[in-house]
Amino acid sequence: MEMQPAAVPPIEPARMGPPPPAPLPEELVEEILLRIPPSDPATLARAAVAQKRWCRLATGPGFRRRYRALHRTPPTLGFFCDHRDGDGFSTSFVPASSFRPNPRGADHRELRPVDARHGRVLLRVSPVMFGIVLRRFGLVVWYPVSGHQVVLPTPKGFCDEWIWRATVLCAAPAGSCDHDVDCHRGHFTVVLIGDYPNGMFSCVYSSQAGAWSKITFARHLGWACRLDEYSEERSAHVGNALYSMLKWGNKILKYDLGTREFSVMEPPVMLSREANTHSERIQLAAMEDGQLGLAVLREFTTLYILSTDE
Repeated sequence: MEMQPAAVPPIEPARMGPPPPAPLPEELVEEILLRIPPSDPATLARAAVAQKRWCRLATGPGFRRRYRALHRTPPTLGFFCDHRDGDGFSTSFVPASSFRPNPRGADHRELRPVDARHGRVLLRVSPVMFGIVLRRFGLVVWYPVSGHQVVLPTPKGFCDEWIWRATVLCAAPAGSCDHDVDCHRGHFTVVLIGDYPNGMFSCVYSSQAGAWSKITFARHLGWACRLDEYSEERSAHVGNALYSMLKWGNKILKYDLGTREFSVMEPPVMLSREANTHSERIQLAAMEDGQLGLAVLREFTTLYILSTDE
């Protein structure tokens, strides 16, 4: 019996799938990217690298301008704190968002945060020997986004025994910088104020010049005009002045950045004689309305917030 070959079914032409959807208009993509919250920068970064077109939109100056106008108040990305690490101090970042500092240059042993502003963190060298914090001048400006660090030299004529406060500021003239995402690319200044046995002193470091100004000395403003050598309190920057609490007498030290002159202010009358002691702590800060604010913590249970015009 002869076998017959099986019939081969005819080959049908391949069926094409549906055409890919048309790309979203750039205007719509930009509106979507604009609505990613500032507290989640990682999502915006991932979206920017997904497509070259999206990256071009997210990095354009027009997008950054609209993004700032839409979200207005910058979010809190995290906190810097210091802690004892073995025989010394170290600085750590506590995140409050998806942002994480660049790991490059993140070794901050023997460094303590003293100020942070406009994308820069000011760290103070605090070496410890046999459990005692040594008085030694040293400041480092750190950029958490890039990991870059700038080690500042010691001002000429400075004495390690002096008590001082340091503040990092944008170097742009007042009103010429809106302190946006590009502010950290510009120059900065570090203002150093303090007291020594015969009075007060100040000097300013300029990143553009790469050097400190000459130390300016001022006469004493009274027996109570002393900074607390055991406090790491941050000075408040309000207007064109810096404000710091003094050690005794419930007084506030004001330093005018324009004239480089010191003066003493009286705090609100509600402060008790125990202000800035273990039972009552005071922190100065800039308020949203441009006034000098005071946060007063009493007996570790009651917190008061007030400004200088109250």
